[in-house]
Amino acid sequence: MVVKKFEFEVIFLFLFLLSNITIFCNSLPLSTSSRWIVDQKTGIRVKLGCVNWVSHLQPMIAEGLEKKPVKYISGKVSSMGFNCVRFTWATYMFTRANYSKITVSQSLDDLGLKQAKAGIAKNNPQLLNLTVVDLHKAVVSELGKNNIMVVLDNHISQPCTVVVAMSMRNELRSARQNEGDWRRYMEEDQRGVNEADNRYISCLLATVAENDIDWALWTFQGSYILREGKANLYEAYGVLDINWDRAKNPTFLERLQLIKQINQDVMPIRPTYYLLYHPLSGQCVQFGETVSLTNCKTASRFDQHKDGGPIKLTGSLQCLGVAGNGIAARASNDCSSKWRSVSSSRLHLAAPNGQGKFLCLEMNAADSTIMTKKCLCFGDNLQDAPNCPQNPVIQWFKLVPANV
Repeated sequence: MVVKKFEFEVIFLFLFLLSNITIFCNSLPLSTSSRWIVDQKTGIRVKLGCVNWVSHLQPMIAEGLEKKPVKYISGKVSSMGFNCVRFTWATYMFTRANYSKITVSQSLDDLGLKQAKAGIAKNNPQLLNLTVVDLHKAVVSELGKNNIMVVLDNHISQPCTVVVAMSMRNELRSARQNEGDWRRYMEEDQRGVNEADNRYISCLLATVAENDIDWALWTFQGSYILREGKANLYEAYGVLDINWDRAKNPTFLERLQLIKQINQDVMPIRPTYYLLYHPLSGQCVQFGETVSLTNCKTASRFDQHKDGGPIKLTGSLQCLGVAGNGIAARASNDCSSKWRSVSSSRLHLAAPNGQGKFLCLEMNAADSTIMTKKCLCFGDNLQDAPNCPQNPVIQWFKLVPANV
């Protein structure tokens, strides 16, 4: 699937590998069981739903402390549903005396950051005379008070601005690379100026949900004390606004509800069932008076689906059925609708309507009911259309396994 972009204020979500995890602070003794992270004492799974918080740049000070009290910021992380912070630091902070022994006040003075110093004096006066190392420890301690796990990310050696992450093989390669074109199109992909809005993040959310992967979100801070030579620089992908008051895009955070929770346990107490997940909304399908979307915690559970077979409600005779083009999907004892995962994304669920045509599930934006409509971006031969002006994500659904 060729993916083109994020929605405008969507924050870059990336998966991190266990090799990137260095230290868990205020920690349970954590271990692994197969691919899962677990509490070493109990064997119970611990799922990391992290957000990045930067502290590796030139001032060597956690971002935002000039805007809000550290207690407020830590509480904000918790209240937004994250249980983990990927907290960045530079090696020199701990290995070079001219870095490690400098105080917060001295660091800001050396960089001429009078406004930031005044902000910390107002919001966090107890931190101003700490060394940058002790400040780092104080922030980690405050996160621990909110039961937030910390992944200490040794991000760089010398404190400075750095490219934080690349993923999905979008980095430059080979002698034919063109840095100018790469930078231009990557900015388009991530900042929402082309027509393929939401495809990347919807596809990624579906994959994270299906595999119940531990993850981290770039990034929490709404601004930087100093970055790229500019004071109070705005972070386009930050969860918070530039003043650190509120979520910049609450709708996006709502889309993370399913991937924040543990869906697959190491020691399951019930057989595997499936949730029918709609990554664009972050919600799941519910059978009721109508077939509609709801919070995934209370959504309907379905049996394992065989491609080309019915989608059947667990413990019931009811199945998901095609009613006609532009008509609400039905839940009934008629299990004749045979659903297939189609298109190159494998995120369309399509079933024949009995007249040689395939219809796809689609969210009705007006009321979140589920319709069956003409499939977007592929034909009745189930082959992708060579050109597709529509955005198909409204029709993307994924059966996500769960056993909790």
